[in-house]
Amino acid sequence: MGGIVSLSSKFSPENNRLSQAIISLPSQSDISIKNRKEDVLALKSSGYKLLESGHYQQARSNFQHGHDILNTFIDPNSDRDRIQCDIDLLISRTYHQQGQYQKAMEFINKSETLAKKLIDDIRLANCFEAKGKFYYMKNNYQQALAYYNQTLDFQLHLIGNDDIVISDTYDNIGDCYKIQCKFEEALSFYKKSLTIRLATLNDTPHLCLASSYYRLGSLYCLKNNYTEALPMLQKALDIRLSLLESASIPIADSYHQIGTIYWKQGHINKALSYHKMSLEIRLEIVGSNHLDVASSYHEFGIIYGIQGNYSNSLSMHEKSLKIRLGVLGSDHLDVAASYYCIGNIFYLLGQTQDALKTHQNCLDILCKVCHDDCSNLHIADSYHAIGNIYMSQQSYDQALQMHQQCLNIKLNALGSHTLDVGASYTEIGNVLAKQGKHDEALSIHQKALEIKLDILGMKSIHVAATYRSIGKIYITLNQHHQAKIKFQKALHILLECRRNDSLDVAALYYDIGIIDFSLGKYQDAASLLEKSLNIRLTITGNHHIDVAATYYKLATVYYEQLKFNKALSLHHKSLSTRLEILGNTHLDVANSYYAIGNVYCSQHKYSHALAAYNKSLSIRLRVHQKLPNQDVANIYDSLGRVYCRQSNYDDALSMFQESLNIHNQLHGDNHLAVATSYDNIANVYNELNRTNEANAMHQNSARIRINLQQSSNQ
Repeated sequence: MGGIVSLSSKFSPENNRLSQAIISLPSQSDISIKNRKEDVLALKSSGYKLLESGHYQQARSNFQHGHDILNTFIDPNSDRDRIQCDIDLLISRTYHQQGQYQKAMEFINKSETLAKKLIDDIRLANCFEAKGKFYYMKNNYQQALAYYNQTLDFQLHLIGNDDIVISDTYDNIGDCYKIQCKFEEALSFYKKSLTIRLATLNDTPHLCLASSYYRLGSLYCLKNNYTEALPMLQKALDIRLSLLESASIPIADSYHQIGTIYWKQGHINKALSYHKMSLEIRLEIVGSNHLDVASSYHEFGIIYGIQGNYSNSLSMHEKSLKIRLGVLGSDHLDVAASYYCIGNIFYLLGQTQDALKTHQNCLDILCKVCHDDCSNLHIADSYHAIGNIYMSQQSYDQALQMHQQCLNIKLNALGSHTLDVGASYTEIGNVLAKQGKHDEALSIHQKALEIKLDILGMKSIHVAATYRSIGKIYITLNQHHQAKIKFQKALHILLECRRNDSLDVAALYYDIGIIDFSLGKYQDAASLLEKSLNIRLTITGNHHIDVAATYYKLATVYYEQLKFNKALSLHHKSLSTRLEILGNTHLDVANSYYAIGNVYCSQHKYSHALAAYNKSLSIRLRVHQKLPNQDVANIYDSLGRVYCRQSNYDDALSMFQESLNIHNQLHGDNHLAVATSYDNIANVYNELNRTNEANAMHQNSARIRINLQQSSNQ
């Protein structure tokens, strides 16, 4: 090499054509570097396409291959560093999408080091954006926003405010606001992003346009604005289907979100279809241990819950939780969401202690992740759920406290005139009604109604729901006529909204049927309950707790019409569903056994009646333990009457005495139920020819009845 240099110094290139030609030709080394650079760029390009379609492992393999080729370059230079900086950041994205966040940060830091070395502010901004995404997944939304805003500052300074690159940053900032339930701020940034993209692309199909439509659709879905959400999501899906292979993650995401809207609208079969398509793609591309798959299981859990298939629902949510805990650790919003849904299933199964414990896990995570943010709506939802559990446990003071905390957060975050605040007023009204504070309950329901009417107008399912809540209070007050008016208003609204085959309509047919039943209008009641049953069977199938409830109530109507065989058939259908869904220790199951006992008793099938009553009693004693309970007393009375009809007076006496003890504990010794128990015992003593004891019992009964009569006359 040295000789060539010394020779060339002796001859001027201008005087040597051969030398001139040799110098102007690229060396083999230059050609090799150029070819290898082109190979790297090709690998980078193909890897990016794989990344965009969700094939993260294959994408990383391409990027890593390009990285390896870069390392064979003899001398580092700016060009090589720029390519390597970009590839490191792309590798970080593949790890990020697979939930391997620490590995992602490792490559972000490598990329950032090169960007600083290059003094390249654009690439540095890209690194800040990637760090924002890292902190977003770690629930540190303030840190994420700080990095996104740094990115935006760089971009606005370097490339202006209408470059398509900036649209990605607007999306990221919008995502931060959305996860914090700051929907209006999120909407503002998503719209900024879409405006730039439409101006740049002139509505030409492009994946970034699909991303904008998808984000807007998802946000509208969270705001329960499904009429705006579905067209946006369909636009996103159409673009993705036109540009990507059918088996790609963005298409799976679109199917997933559309499925979510369908179940929220009550279109369960459509929802299942879309979620199945989404899950199949996700399992094929990312495998079974990925957050996207966990998200699919989560949605299936919700849908099965709506269908009343609680065992499958619980199984899906537990699968989702297992993946999320493995990938994210325990302190994450998605983990909290899984606990929230599992708690809801326990609540629906009547396992209130398990529900309370699980929802408390959810709340603890939310408070930790959100730093006790007094305006965080996720925390409000958690208080709401815990309030409902306390409500079911008849712990009304604690229920009211939870719903009041929920309301306070909503007022702080949203102001006083929003649908969420109206929903909290409704819940508080329901608790006050249970506390017997009916005037306060009606007043606060009226507040809820005014908000909903002002925002939504009369033709709204939310307005219908409030009329239904008010109707239930009138039922508690035994004002059946007023209750029926409210229920009919609610039904009229739903039918005008063309929801004549919805579960809400089925619920109102059920409510009005119950009123007609209480008024002795058995034929009208049966007609309405049959309508309710047909809708519920069509939408949810036979395996649903509301279907079981409708069978039960319709059987009760048939019983009053003396149609004992029809009543017995429906009670057994109700019992079968309740046992399958709720298990054999639930009070609804106890109610079914008791009703079946009543039918058998009316048919004079006393041994069958005793078996059913004893099953009901066994469940109630297990649930209520040693606490006095009116339903337990009623079963003892029923058992006593059956034993009397079998002339088994000793057992009858024992049952009536158990009932008397409970009534004394519940009501004291001056109550009509206590007087009735004394009369029942007296009748048994008469059958046993124990006249003196019978007379004493009748005298006790007469004394109570006289006292009560005198009190009512005063």
